[in-house]
Amino acid sequence: MYEGPQVCTQAEWRVLTGRYGKEADPDKTKQRTTRMTIIRKGPFPKFFLHQLRLDYILP
Repeated sequence: MYEGPQVCTQAEWRVLTGRYGKEADPDKTKQRTTRMTIIRKGPFPKFFLHQLRLDYILP
């Protein structure tokens, strides 16, 4: 398993990548995870990702 820095939670990852049905495979998504790091440091505030999780993941 990929033991790199955790950029976002799995729920947030599923929302932002549109992968509701399957778990994202970290070994195949290292490059995309790096892009997520840039997004987290970019214009989107941290609470925005939490709001996505609340809106789309939780019932």
